[in-house]
Amino acid sequence: MDSAHELPASSDLAAATPVDPAPAWLDELLATANHLKAPDHLPAAEHVFDAIRKILSTVKNLNTSQELKELWESLVHIGLIIQNAQAETPGVGGLVSDFQKLLEKIQDDVEQLPSKQAGFEQSQHLLDLTTRNLQKHYNKIVDFKKDLTVSQSD
Repeated sequence: MDSAHELPASSDLAAATPVDPAPAWLDELLATANHLKAPDHLPAAEHVFDAIRKILSTVKNLNTSQELKELWESLVHIGLIIQNAQAETPGVGGLVSDFQKLLEKIQDDVEQLPSKQAGFEQSQHLLDLTTRNLQKHYNKIVDFKKDLTVSQSD
């Protein structure tokens, strides 16, 4: 059994309780997401930023935030790229629309992740299934970030 799916050591039981605060890195991501502002030439980006904030707020109440840290960081990074997109960036409107659709799928999957109150067996099953789905989204996020970065450098 790999360490990501083992019960916490007895000394870690207090750390696994539902009263745990979110990890500092997640609080930082949420703070950054809360400051994202759509550029005047791209008002649709505000919906993207709202979705990022909603996903991160949901993740904050889950036991599984660390397992998908790179995904959560990538969402905020893409938000920052969109926020700083220039008006003349070719195709950015279409990319924002596509990203919004992907965020909706991610939100649906995030809502399936086990909460801090879920039992261990239920948590393991949901975590395994949903993590696989979110990993697929992460691969799409990486591709999306490349596309967005390339379109800004053209």
